[in-house]
Amino acid sequence: RWVEPHLEGLLGLRDGHVGEGSEQAATYRLLFERIAAKGTTVLVFEDLHWADPALLDFVEEMTDWSRDHPILIITLARADLLDRRPTWGAGKRGFISLTLSPLSDEDMSELVSGLVPGIPDETLGGVVERSGGVPMYAVEFVRMLLGQGVLTRRTDGSFDITSDLTDLPVPESISAVIGARLDRLAEADRLLLQDAAVMGYSFSLESLAFLTDQSRADLESNLATLVRHELLEVVRDPRSPERGQYRFVQGLIREVAHARVSRDVRRARHLKVADFFASLDDEELAGIVAFHLVEALRATTDAADAEKLLERAKTAMLSAIDRADDLNAWD
Repeated sequence: RWVEPHLEGLLGLRDGHVGEGSEQAATYRLLFERIAAKGTTVLVFEDLHWADPALLDFVEEMTDWSRDHPILIITLARADLLDRRPTWGAGKRGFISLTLSPLSDEDMSELVSGLVPGIPDETLGGVVERSGGVPMYAVEFVRMLLGQGVLTRRTDGSFDITSDLTDLPVPESISAVIGARLDRLAEADRLLLQDAAVMGYSFSLESLAFLTDQSRADLESNLATLVRHELLEVVRDPRSPERGQYRFVQGLIREVAHARVSRDVRRARHLKVADFFASLDDEELAGIVAFHLVEALRATTDAADAEKLLERAKTAMLSAIDRADDLNAWD
């Protein structure tokens, strides 16, 4: 409503009446055209994926109705917008679309170091790795560390670490943002993403088909939807041993999706995946088998079941250690 005094002055409206629906849109459009008559005008709409249909219609119509005025419209949105408006911007004169990729580790390190000068290298590396190239995630991790007292400031302005960062939790703010994205998915897509999260950060179509009891053709179609949502991506690097597999765009997405699976279901899923990889009888998969057995153990609440699974997990872990030893893969 802050624009109403301007509307009254520029448009000669009485009693501050703006109107509703198409009348209101026409009034605002005329306002911006009058402003643009005084010079080039820039309209910026942030987080447009949250906008209601009326605002989306208004922005699109502005590009047609006001095309003869010096108005630059900038809209910022996540890929979710394309689910509601698949043809957003299509066919519009002067339309340019830019898809932003995650920042590089070097740029993220510079960003975090600028935010927290003197941050210890260990902490810096952990924040950069967990943030997955998303600046907002890095900021929230730093806020959490400072808020919890894990990072403490010295008198000279640098920082100390007061605890181990190995099991750095996902900040609630990040979990809420990612969770909201997952909630907007269709139920079938959301459940598939959770099954994929059980597989790990990356997975093959074959292994996911085994876990979900779905055909490869159906899975490919459904996974394409998750790729379009920028939750998953296909590994295309010809040098990568995972080429052709799917992986989560960010590890944090996988963590949040995985945490949303109930403990009992999570346990059953991890055991099923461990059985699948163990059945392939490939020593290269020893680490993967061990990973899923350990995850299943973490989700086990019954003491007797945990004791049985513990022995199996320890055996698998020893096999993974032997394989790593053979390859001199100490990390």
